[in-house]
Amino acid sequence: MLNMPPEQTKPEKYLDAGLERGAEKLERFLELMAENLRKEGVPADNECRIDMNAFGKIYPDETIQNDKRELKRLQELMRGETGLSVDEYNKKRKSGIGEKMEILKTAIFHKNLSPDFIVARTSHYDDIKGGKDNIIVEKKTGNVVCAFDEVADVFGSRYREKMDNVLRGNIDRNAPRVKYGLKMEKEDGETTLKIGNIKNVPIFYLALSPWLVEEGIRNFNPRLEEQSDYEKILFNEFVVSLNEQIALLKAKKLPEMMQKSILIFEESLRRFSQNK
Repeated sequence: MLNMPPEQTKPEKYLDAGLERGAEKLERFLELMAENLRKEGVPADNECRIDMNAFGKIYPDETIQNDKRELKRLQELMRGETGLSVDEYNKKRKSGIGEKMEILKTAIFHKNLSPDFIVARTSHYDDIKGGKDNIIVEKKTGNVVCAFDEVADVFGSRYREKMDNVLRGNIDRNAPRVKYGLKMEKEDGETTLKIGNIKNVPIFYLALSPWLVEEGIRNFNPRLEEQSDYEKILFNEFVVSLNEQIALLKAKKLPEMMQKSILIFEESLRRFSQNK
């Protein structure tokens, strides 16, 4: 884990301006990334989230509408706990450290794993209802190698609770799954992107301190083919954490398809981390 930063020497106003500029670059990068995802057939919005509305041929309209109502109920429940208005809550959520980290790691993994992998954010439903905020699909094998959850804190009970829940979920044979998911299937000898329910998806958690998330945003390079030194450091931190979790999961009795996904993802991480 990266060390805590030295005491800030620059004025807070300067630091906030740097964070704001970095956030704008990151937002534009995600919009370009979303365009590329849509060209590949991924039903993604401008935040690189999978669009539930694209699943009309997969699920009955009633199912999708029920999921939207459940999503709204959960969002209202979370908002109600804050006592904020809808506008205030949405503004706070979008500027929150959890949202910032989710966007940052999506961009970093896209830079490091493309063009061999599809990296996308899950639908709001799978994020809030299922606790999975990213999905990664290997194009060549069609394997859904993993989904991510994250916690923007590496200390305290929340970190330990999230870590235990995620690892426990991988062992449960009835979970985890991504309802509005992506997969690759072979048709007439060619691999084609499909959408639908995905089962036996390994779930990993990623944790960063809030200051690391903000520093990563300040140092973000908006060019797809380039990375700042800080982005490289963060990706290496993610890889170390993922490999530790993979080692723990390999010692558990998991469904065969999940074991296969974990092994493929382990090899992919090894290959990409060596090339960066």
